[in-house]
Parts: sequence; structure tokens; C-alpha cells
Amino acid sequence: MEPGVLALMIPLSAIGTGALAIYLAHVRKLAEIKARTGVVENRNTANNGNVSGDVRAELQALREEVAKLRDTSTKFDLSFDAGLTRLEDRVARVEEQNHAARSTPVSADEPAVLMARSR
Repeated sequence: MEPGVLALMIPLSAIGTGALAIYLAHVRKLAEIKARTGVVENRNTANNGNVSGDVRAELQALREEVAKLRDTSTKFDLSFDAGLTRLEDRVARVEEQNHAARSTPVSADEPAVLMARSR
């Protein structure tokens, strides 16, 4: 081997060894973190790659709770809508009755009766 190539290989091998040591330390730390948190790596599942069973159960419970809340809010919305419709019908009936009462012919005594009622 030529002396120039050897002089170049010595620093490059030292730098490569240091970089490999740093990478392996990083991989070891990631493995320790995963072991501490209980995350099981499962590359075969497409949608929940690195999710633990507890997290999956909690997510499912949240989905069920959101579905229940959606159903409840829909029921209350329908109930409110029905109540509002009934109220509108009542107001329309009262307005019709009031309009019909005002459109009837007024007798001579009517203004006195109305004045007495308003007091």
C-alpha cells in the first residue's frame, strides 16, 4: 500500500469507528426507552405500528365515548327542534286567535271593557 493512501486511511478509520460508536449508542438508548415504556415494535401492522395495548384500549374507549356523545347530541337536537316547532305552532295559534278577536265587530261598550281590563 502506498504511504499516501495509508496516511489517508488511518484518520478515516478513526472517524468511521467514532461515528459507528455514536450510532450504536443511539440505537441502544432507543431500545432502552422502548423497553421502559413497554412499547412493542410490530412492523406487521400497518395502522398501529408502535402503539402499546394500553394506548389502543384507551383509544377505543375514547372512540366509543365520542360515538355516545354524538348520539346524545343528535337526540337533544331533535328534541329541541320538536319543542321549537311546537312553540311556533302555539304562537301562530295565539296570533290567529288574537287577530280573529280584533277583527270582530266592536260594540259600543267594548272600549270601556278593554280599558277596565288593562288597569
